[in-house]
Amino acid sequence: MHDSRLELAKELGGTHTINSKTENLGERMLEITGGRGVNYSIDTTGVATVMKAAIDVLGIGGVCAPVAVTPNSLEISTLKDLVFANRKLIGVLMGDTINSIP
Repeated sequence: MHDSRLELAKELGGTHTINSKTENLGERMLEITGGRGVNYSIDTTGVATVMKAAIDVLGIGGVCAPVAVTPNSLEISTLKDLVFANRKLIGVLMGDTINSIP
């Protein structure tokens, strides 16, 4: 949503950027992926509409990892949003870090 952040993403190696204020996220994701959707998505906002979009852009067998979960209500249909497309929603606790310090 912030052009400066999208430009930074490109500088850091991002191959595609989407400004959801000016572009339809779902349409652009299907265009970029050739109609397949993405294999993985990560939500770092905790905003219900963004979390739902992170699920909606998944392709068949895709996995969504919500990292920043807030008390915002998220309405998903386990049958429609997950089962029919064999999508997965996985829990992430503190980034699922592996501490290498003994």
